[in-house]
Amino acid sequence: MERGDAADSQLAPGDEFVVRATSYTRLDTWQPGDARDYEVKSRTQELDPQDWQTLVGTWSLDATHPLLPGETIRGEMTFEWLDGRRLLIQRSSYEHPEIPDAIAIFGVIDDQLSMHYFDSRAVHRIFTVSFIQGTLRYARNAPGFSQRFTLTVSDDLNTIAGRGELSRDGDSWQEDLAITYRRIR
Repeated sequence: MERGDAADSQLAPGDEFVVRATSYTRLDTWQPGDARDYEVKSRTQELDPQDWQTLVGTWSLDATHPLLPGETIRGEMTFEWLDGRRLLIQRSSYEHPEIPDAIAIFGVIDDQLSMHYFDSRAVHRIFTVSFIQGTLRYARNAPGFSQRFTLTVSDDLNTIAGRGELSRDGDSWQEDLAITYRRIR
């Protein structure tokens, strides 16, 4: 095992080691095999607090999903800043047993606005993101399972209407999750 390997837990004070990470620099065109090793030099920038502050708070949610016809999915979502306001954290919990609870982290990393999504199934996905004039969009292109979402904040800032789509072939898109968030506080 080489020094710096993640499994090397026998480091003594003063020992040197190299931290390696995987980077996907073009998230909008990512394909398997695009990963590259590099020494960690990631840089984060602040999100524009004026835009993103409109999301901060607690929201109830009602959703529908094509795989659950006739059912309404209910739950709650929160947006909150990580100290320093460089990253925004979204936590979602659902009352339906088929929908996983999740956490997403939004931020600018290496000059790319992105979202890292994790859920209770141990799924991790990375999305490119834009947030312009009250419309939050995020998307990922992955072979066999591409996704895109559009969330639009109402003029009174108390409702968010969301629509998701998925593509199995990267060309044709189908409706996926439809969701409405209502501000609780």
